[in-house]
Amino acid sequence: MEKKILLIDDDQNEQRVFLEALHKLRSDANCIFARNAELAFKTLNFLTPDFIFLNMHLPTMNGLACLARIKELKHLRSVPVLLYSTSFSDAIKEKAIAMGAASCIRKPSTVNVLMHILNRLISSDGKQHWTWNRSTAPWGKQLNSTGYEY
Repeated sequence: MEKKILLIDDDQNEQRVFLEALHKLRSDANCIFARNAELAFKTLNFLTPDFIFLNMHLPTMNGLACLARIKELKHLRSVPVLLYSTSFSDAIKEKAIAMGAASCIRKPSTVNVLMHILNRLISSDGKQHWTWNRSTAPWGKQLNSTGYEY
């Protein structure tokens, strides 16, 4: 079954890296891009993705504010939202998880690492690997019981 991934990120290079990783996986997953929160919410009016990757540093609205709005929408409450950034403070990770983020992921430094993460997503039902669990990390290493870093 084809998975739909929404990447909310203003960096066109990140979009290219996502497409490259999906192509290398030979995945039939469909990745939709939104370069800001406003475009993301317009897209989410007609699309319910299987997963949302949300950059923490967006123009006009930060990732936490965007996460809060996503979780207010009834049809998106069960969609795993993975906050995606080059770095996270422990306080931000704790807040994001408390607000309903499935995880906080440090942007991978290579396409191969992103391929691993995306492969886990695509091959899962979304719940078993991404439900918050303080004792086990779905991939990578656990960071201070507030999120995961690969």
